[in-house]
Amino acid sequence: MESKCFQFFLPDGRRFLYVTAGSTPERNGIYAGSLDGTEDRRILADVSSNVVFAPGLHGSRLSHVLFVREDTLVAQPFDAGSAQLAGDVFPVADGVAITIGVSYAPAAVSDSGVLLYSPGSAAGGAQIDWYDRTGKLLGPVVLPGVVAYPAVSPDEKSVAFMRANGSFSLTDL
Repeated sequence: MESKCFQFFLPDGRRFLYVTAGSTPERNGIYAGSLDGTEDRRILADVSSNVVFAPGLHGSRLSHVLFVREDTLVAQPFDAGSAQLAGDVFPVADGVAITIGVSYAPAAVSDSGVLLYSPGSAAGGAQIDWYDRTGKLLGPVVLPGVVAYPAVSPDEKSVAFMRANGSFSLTDL
């Protein structure tokens, strides 16, 4: 059975990215779709985690998509205007926790490009940490434990996330 999940809109508000999983390897991956249904194409084939969008600096069309490949959070340049990849993959962080059962990497990027992600093993617990664009650790966000679906508020003052027991939490940064 095929599942389409982890959808999010691109800045134009009419196109979005989503992950297809559970089908055949020829169908799995990250896809670009559109509200009018005219676009539905695979842009990355070997991805089994969600995808996170990192906007470009100061309104630049060149942004990045982040995803997990073999326990490494990686980024790939992405042209949000054309919904096309625009460069080679490069590593961002090793040993990123993947939420077991849903292939979800707990990561989020603010509109200014600040990265929030959970390093470590999801089975053994993890902690969400806050990093700036240069990779400097700004500090921990929440106490260790399995976390999923982090989202940074537009003002970068709060983060919402879900715990393993299904409860949602909101933490001030």
